Amino acid sequence: MKRGEEAKWPLDPAAWHELKMTVNGADFKAFIDGQPALEYTLGSEPVAGRRGPPHQDLYPANNPVLRPPVTGKIGLWSKTDSTSYFKDFTLSPEK
Repeated sequence: MKRGEEAKWPLDPAAWHELKMTVNGADFKAFIDGQPALEYTLGSEPVAGRRGPPHQDLYPANNPVLRPPVTGKIGLWSKTDSTSYFKDFTLSPEK
């Protein structure tokens, strides 16, 4: 739905990094090592990417899953050609 800026985050694979994500209503924010990395509002119109315009299914008007309110599950994922370790995973409601 949204990609971060290409090549902005060259991370040292031998070091630990902090990934923090917040969801407040329809607003999503991600931070890497304390620095803002990505902001997205669920339900906003997609923009053209490096492969051209987005598929019609990615427009909220065409897909009810992409409209607020935000519901779902939380998971961790890594590409199959990489190794990722996660520690100190915490989930807490915002106050």
